[in-house]
Amino acid sequence: MDERARADAELVVSELFTNAVRHTDSVKVSCEVRVIGARLRVEVTDQGRAETEPRPRQADAIGEEGGRGLLLVGALSADWGVRVDRTGGGKVFWADLRYSSLASL
Repeated sequence: MDERARADAELVVSELFTNAVRHTDSVKVSCEVRVIGARLRVEVTDQGRAETEPRPRQADAIGEEGGRGLLLVGALSADWGVRVDRTGGGKVFWADLRYSSLASL
């Protein structure tokens, strides 16, 4: 992957994983990254024990620490979303990022 695609993927994984840790009381959070066609798919799965549904929101104050994670995910991703995991008890946050291989540059 080129450097920008790698940096974007790292930031998206960090944001989704941090949200799962901060906003759910999940005992287990997992991450999977794989190539699907010309996109890199990032999936973070939690156990879905959040008090509220996840949604992008605008941070109120310039100095406010949180509130921008899903906005960043949306800006860096070609597409993203949330679905119920296979067990029906958790959520899978996924994001598709465009990437280019160093070999093709």
